[in-house]
Amino acid sequence: MKDSQKRQACAVIALVGLALLVGCGGGGRQGSGSADVPTSDAACSITVHEGDSLAEAITSASTGDVICIEAGDYLEHLIIDKSLTLRGADEPSMIRLSGSADERPAIQIEGEADVEVTIEGLTVTDSAWNGIYVSGSATARLRDCVISDNAPHGIVLGGTAHLSVQDTAVLAQRQIGILVGDTGVLTLEGGSVSGNKQGVAITKRGTATIRETQLSGNREYGLAAMDSAEARMTDTVVAENMRFGVVAGDAARLSLERCTLTTNGAIGLNVLGSANVRVRQSDVLDNRIDGINLADRGVLDISDSRVISNEAYGIRVYYEGCVPGDGYEPGRAFSGRILGTGNVVNGLPDPDGNEVGAFCPVYPGEIWPEDLLATP
Repeated sequence: MKDSQKRQACAVIALVGLALLVGCGGGGRQGSGSADVPTSDAACSITVHEGDSLAEAITSASTGDVICIEAGDYLEHLIIDKSLTLRGADEPSMIRLSGSADERPAIQIEGEADVEVTIEGLTVTDSAWNGIYVSGSATARLRDCVISDNAPHGIVLGGTAHLSVQDTAVLAQRQIGILVGDTGVLTLEGGSVSGNKQGVAITKRGTATIRETQLSGNREYGLAAMDSAEARMTDTVVAENMRFGVVAGDAARLSLERCTLTTNGAIGLNVLGSANVRVRQSDVLDNRIDGINLADRGVLDISDSRVISNEAYGIRVYYEGCVPGDGYEPGRAFSGRILGTGNVVNGLPDPDGNEVGAFCPVYPGEIWPEDLLATP
């Protein structure tokens, strides 16, 4: 597990290292939704108090039991390979679980497809080797939790496991807030992924559905999709990440609908490799350099969206003449496709204009669809 996680994390970091195509020098359309995460209201089967062993309670529990955890600090490495619920009996901040082993997570969930684990109302923090690790074919649900200050990652999802995270704060991990690998399936709704080195990384053939979530204040990016990963993000704000809002690379497929990518430290959306990105009814605005960058063989299909008020270009393509200084690499010149209709991409002096220009190279031109922009 350790080597695999390191490789995935390094690959994501390497992707972001390549992603900055240029030298560094409003409001979204929000919607509503509901998570398919049941509320656990079954009575407590076992109650654990501070000083008791959670691991022993799990060992003695029967399939389907509810283990209620009273306020306190718990230093443990928990292995859960049966269906059960861990439920905090107080506010999450009052129930703190930290990993007791240097290279084991605080909570390790594993098993076949019939294993279903629910964790409610806990804080998982200060673990030396990941907060929560879900593997095998198990299904796990996190609800109303705090995952914070773990090393290297907060949550790791692998195998063919399914993980649903609802109304949970994933904060201040040393590396990645949520890392999805193998063919893991993540559903993330509500809550936030903030203050980590990297926010959410979908790798290998993992898939993710992200709804009504805040991805903000991470030191590298809010969301990265790479390898052959697939991700769909709706009604989500990606803001104030120190470098990139969203990065799509390799052969990843990404869909953004009614999202806002704003005030990120470099680029709102970066499309690399042969990634395929679809954007609908979204805003990319007020980013510190460009709204959208494209390089390599990527595909951008953007419609009914606004790319405005960015501090350099609205949409910049990796072409000679569009990359400042001596940084241009001919092998990375854009050879992909741009599709779409009905967008607003302004330059100055238009209201909300991108400060250096709407497009690089200039629009209209051979790479730009004729009806890319909305009719005035």
